[in-house]
Amino acid sequence: GSDLIYRLSERCAERGYRIYFYGAAEGIAKKTAEKLTELYPKLQVAGWQSPPFGATTEDQVQRSLDHIRDSKPDLLLVDHEPTGVWDELLAPLRAMRERTGTRTVLGLRDILDDPERTLGGWRKSGTDRAISDLYDEVLIYGNQGFFPSHSAYGLDALRPGHVRYAGAVTNVTPRGARARPSARPGHILV
Repeated sequence: GSDLIYRLSERCAERGYRIYFYGAAEGIAKKTAEKLTELYPKLQVAGWQSPPFGATTEDQVQRSLDHIRDSKPDLLLVDHEPTGVWDELLAPLRAMRERTGTRTVLGLRDILDDPERTLGGWRKSGTDRAISDLYDEVLIYGNQGFFPSHSAYGLDALRPGHVRYAGAVTNVTPRGARARPSARPGHILV
């Protein structure tokens, strides 16, 4: 999904949407915002934040939400992990749902794992309820004709009418277009 951020940023710049960068290690969200603003000068960056990983206190959640709310982003896209790696997104997502008008979108790859294993894990951890209750839309990185993720993972039941396919979100170079070395390599590792 890393190529998606370019398409998303370009679209936000074209439409005047304010984007907020949340997550990653300290400084990464800020660097991402700066780089994308260079590429898309009309991009409106609402803010950025690299929150601490792991358990969060109510005070940390409140400060984070205040910052997001005050910056008034139009969209928050969460990539791959609906509740965060350690469930660190649950409290902010719940509070955001109650206290801000920011739309929340979950981005998922088209093929995650064996569907039954994925669904079982989601049910056991409560992730299925988080998807149903905390997200406005689910955006699948892939094509419905390639793999029916919406039905295989039960997403159409969790967010009826709110599952969309983004198509391929990576740059694919055709085999014939790949650069060929002009000389034999100097070293080969086998």
